[in-house]
Amino acid sequence: MKRVIKAFSLSCMLALALAGSDAATGGMTASESLAGKGNLFSAILFGGTPLGQRWAALRPEAEKLFPALKMKAVEDLHVTVIYIGKDWAVENLPQLRRAMAGVISEPVRLSPEIAIIGRNRHVVVVDLKGLPQSMHDRVVRLKEELNRTGLKKPEAYDASFRPHVTLAEAGDKPPSEEQALQLSAFQAWIAGRLDLPTLNIVLEPALPIQLLLAEASRPAPTPDYIPVESFLENNR
Repeated sequence: MKRVIKAFSLSCMLALALAGSDAATGGMTASESLAGKGNLFSAILFGGTPLGQRWAALRPEAEKLFPALKMKAVEDLHVTVIYIGKDWAVENLPQLRRAMAGVISEPVRLSPEIAIIGRNRHVVVVDLKGLPQSMHDRVVRLKEELNRTGLKKPEAYDASFRPHVTLAEAGDKPPSEEQALQLSAFQAWIAGRLDLPTLNIVLEPALPIQLLLAEASRPAPTPDYIPVESFLENNR
C-alpha cells in the first residue's frame, strides 16, 4: 500500500509541474514529455530600451542594404547571461529563476561599441564595455554552481561573460565570402548611425533577467526567442 501511495504522489507532482498534463505522457518526466522544448538561456531583453528604439528605425533599411545577412528582430534583442542548453527541466525553473535574481547587485553603466565576434566571426554586435570585474566574477561563479548542481552542463564560455547585443548574423558558419563582406560593411554602416556616444545603457538591479528559449516549437509568426512561460502555456 505504501508503494501505491508513493507512486500516486509522484504522479501528482509531475502533473503539477506540467501545469495540467495528463496520463498521455506515458510515465515520462516533466521535461521528457515536452516535444521541441528548445535551448534554455537567461537574458536581459533590450527591445524596449533606447538601443531597441534606434534599431527599430534602422532595421528596415539595413535589411535592404545587406540582404545576405539576417537582421535580428527588435523583440529578440538581448544580452545572454547564462546559457543552460537543451537539457533543462520544468521542475528546475524556480531554482534557476532564484539563481538569476542576484546577478545585478548594483547599477552598471556600460559603453557600447560595434564589433564582429563569434568563433567564426559571423555576428555583428553592440559590444557592451566597462563591465565591473565583480559582476563578471559573479556570473562565472554562478555558472560553476549550476554546473556543480547539474542544472546546466559545462560549455565553452563558462569561464567568461562578455555582454553584447547581436544585431545581424551570417547564415553560414563560417560566413561565405559575400556574407563576410556584408558583415564588415554593416559594421561600419551601423556604427555611424546608432549615435553610440549618446546611447545610455545602464543595468539596474530591478532589471528582470528572463528565461528564454531558442529553437523551441511555437506558433508562427513569433520572435526567435520566446519566454519559457509562453512555451509551457502552449504545451499544456
